[in-house]
Amino acid sequence: MPRVLFVTQTHNVWGGMEQWLHNFTLWLQNQPEWDVRVGVVRGARFNDARAYVAAHPHIRPLLLDVRAGTESSRIAAVRGAIAEFEPDLVVPIASGTVFSALAGEKRARLIVPVRSQHPDLFVNIADYFAIVDGVVVVNRLMQRWFDEHLHERIHYVRHGVKPAARTREHDPAKPLRIGFVGRLEPAIKRVLDLIPLVNALASPVEVHVYGDGPSEPELRAALAGRVTFHGYASQERLYAEAYPQLDVVLLFSTEEGTPNVICEAMQHAVVPVTSRYRGQALEGFVIDGVTGFTFPVGDAVVAAGQIDRLAHDRALLERMSRAAHETVRHDTDVRMHRDWLSIFESTLALPLRQGPVRQHPTGPAGRLDRIAGAAIADRIRVLLRAGARHPDGWSEWPGTLPAGRDRVEAVTRELAEIDRLY
Repeated sequence: MPRVLFVTQTHNVWGGMEQWLHNFTLWLQNQPEWDVRVGVVRGARFNDARAYVAAHPHIRPLLLDVRAGTESSRIAAVRGAIAEFEPDLVVPIASGTVFSALAGEKRARLIVPVRSQHPDLFVNIADYFAIVDGVVVVNRLMQRWFDEHLHERIHYVRHGVKPAARTREHDPAKPLRIGFVGRLEPAIKRVLDLIPLVNALASPVEVHVYGDGPSEPELRAALAGRVTFHGYASQERLYAEAYPQLDVVLLFSTEEGTPNVICEAMQHAVVPVTSRYRGQALEGFVIDGVTGFTFPVGDAVVAAGQIDRLAHDRALLERMSRAAHETVRHDTDVRMHRDWLSIFESTLALPLRQGPVRQHPTGPAGRLDRIAGAAIADRIRVLLRAGARHPDGWSEWPGTLPAGRDRVEAVTRELAEIDRLY
């Protein structure tokens, strides 16, 4: 029976990666020939294994105790979980330490999902590629970059989501219903673009926001009385209450892997109006004027004009709605899971990759390590509650290993150059 060990951070309980891992492990555990475990992180402050397991109660967890807060404790925790479970495959989810842990003791095949355009991860994979048995990307832009740089063992899985139980309920006599679904943050998601968009709308519309995050207070203050805020909503609630009641879904992002919200909305025949985030055109879910509208990143006025057009031309809205649904009708979560399972099976049939890597140095965490050794020093730190202090969850359990600024900038530049071709 093949054994799969996923390793995940726990400082974020829900998000795109967490939803994917939740659904995939639930499905995979129902395949009787597979044994599936999830390594969950217990940190000193931010990574809360108990909260994560409570949110995903079906998973069979292995605890990774990293309360010492050092890289040596993180490596030891990963190696300990591998020694305990003896997996055939290790799949890291925002867990950069896995590279270092396996570079020293390669006991299992390593498959790395790439679900976002995080350039540090691209650099990590290139540096450790001699021990990487497979890379799985979720959009064509990332696939082209990896094909160009690494040439082999690169897999593409087109995104899929749960089919809709019922599609949108359209009433042309009512105002157009538009929604934003996702984390309310200003950087990648650019959710504050909703303010100038609402200000620029010329048509009467209903605006709904599903999500929470650091930008929520500013949005509420700027859009009071004009937008309905629903707070965080689970996928089940979105499917039952949100998507069937929307006509249009908005996305303002600068970059994405493949956004859940676009695929879920299109499954419900909701028309996407989305920024031309990096990689959007290559993926081909939203074709401008056919399955939705696209606008330049940051151009809320253009987006508002597209919404006004749909508000006035309900026949166009209905044509786009049907086209959107038809485009993703076969892009279900089960199809996606089967594609992943096929990659697992084909990787297990290949020889284990083992070779020299461009390893990132860790070094001792302090004087105690030099005196007593890293393992004893980390145990002392936990006992004395004197572990390394971290400002946030990413620092406590890094999603990637450090990468040089020049190399990160080169990856970003190369992705932009590939994207400009399409």
